[in-house]
Amino acid sequence: VKFAEKMELVLLVIPVFLGAAAWWYLFCRNKTYKISVQQTYSEHLTDGERNNVLHIKTTPDLLNARKLKWLQFKHPPTIYELRNIRSLSGTQQCALRAGLTITPYADAVPCTAHCRFCSETLQRLDSADTTTMYDKPRKRTEALDHDQYFSALATALEQVMPLPAVGLSVSGLEASAEPAWLTRLLTEVAPRYDFNEKVMYSNGSGFYDYPSLVEELANASFTRLELSRQHYDEAINQHVMRFHSKVAIQQNEVYEYVVKELIKAGVNIRNSCILTRAAVCTLENIEKYVTWASQLGIRSVVFRELSRLDGAGYENNTTEKWVTQNRVPIEPLLEDILVDLSSSSARAGWRYLHSTVGYYYYNEHFEFAGVEVTLEVSSYTALRDAIEETDGNENAAITNPTPRVDKLIFHSNGNLTGDWDPDSLVLGRFLPTTSLSCLPNDLQW
Repeated sequence: VKFAEKMELVLLVIPVFLGAAAWWYLFCRNKTYKISVQQTYSEHLTDGERNNVLHIKTTPDLLNARKLKWLQFKHPPTIYELRNIRSLSGTQQCALRAGLTITPYADAVPCTAHCRFCSETLQRLDSADTTTMYDKPRKRTEALDHDQYFSALATALEQVMPLPAVGLSVSGLEASAEPAWLTRLLTEVAPRYDFNEKVMYSNGSGFYDYPSLVEELANASFTRLELSRQHYDEAINQHVMRFHSKVAIQQNEVYEYVVKELIKAGVNIRNSCILTRAAVCTLENIEKYVTWASQLGIRSVVFRELSRLDGAGYENNTTEKWVTQNRVPIEPLLEDILVDLSSSSARAGWRYLHSTVGYYYYNEHFEFAGVEVTLEVSSYTALRDAIEETDGNENAAITNPTPRVDKLIFHSNGNLTGDWDPDSLVLGRFLPTTSLSCLPNDLQW
């Protein structure tokens, strides 16, 4: 009888335990964000397990989404997959997020411009290297060996693929400035792996200087090419982007020619413009920019607020000061476009489409003049939190034996990292360079 009573008690406890475990799994597992958000939208979809797509139907939901921004991001159910990354530095176990993007960092040669807001000229406080990413190509004593580099990149990719909904993101300095490097990336890497999205970020300069790149990009079937252009006025654009004197695309005539050639080849273009007090800063500016872009045949434009740096740990250098002084917050712009979904209060010519949320950014999508117009804001603090998973412990990422990775970057020194610094949060070394054990502890996982 006593045995039966004990078994009865056990059977009563088991459902309670399982229920508590399920509750923890659903609501407490993600330690990066310490708030619980209840979604009340009519739809909450996942876009390739990378973004949450919010089809908002009511004004309170819209205002709530604008308030929470990236804090409302919900990971897909299949959030991380364990991988053992084997490289020249040994084996590192890590948990890779489904839907992450892989960036072969483009810095084979110096950039063709020197944008005033360039994130690659920011200097991180926790970096052991005082050279900014923008200046690193100038510091190299040896040319990048493309055969070694692409062999190492293939080895690194084999370690992480296949992974659900992986995206290829080509960014860094200016990828089109080195046609040999970009050609091999477009013809050898992009078609070889099952990327569910392929995006390139560029100022477009190489597509004029090396016309064969246009067809090569088209053949690589990229989802889109994001072309950076900071104003429809040539002089204002040059004031912000600061192309080097012999770079032809600083002229509007050349830029417009390149756009038309890319569109003719079948490349899907999205114009990218950073909101700054020095260039585009009002809705009137935005509308003129979109009208200009639409006349070139572009059907998608994104306007980005300068990424929010609060607490992200950057030196107060020239770039950081310029970013602070020239920031244009998107909240007033969003309010002027639309504040009430229940009436026809939208600004004339504008129509709300939907919103998207990522782990460190928030977007609202509209239609204006037949163009999809996106307004975006991002946070370097949220990005760093996702990388470090601090949860109150600033050294958690360093001591964590199985780091969780939301982004992969393959650097030209052969390092596969979970961070934009080539010697920080290293998951594996795929070129014979400085050994991992020689690095300071704060530069290792």
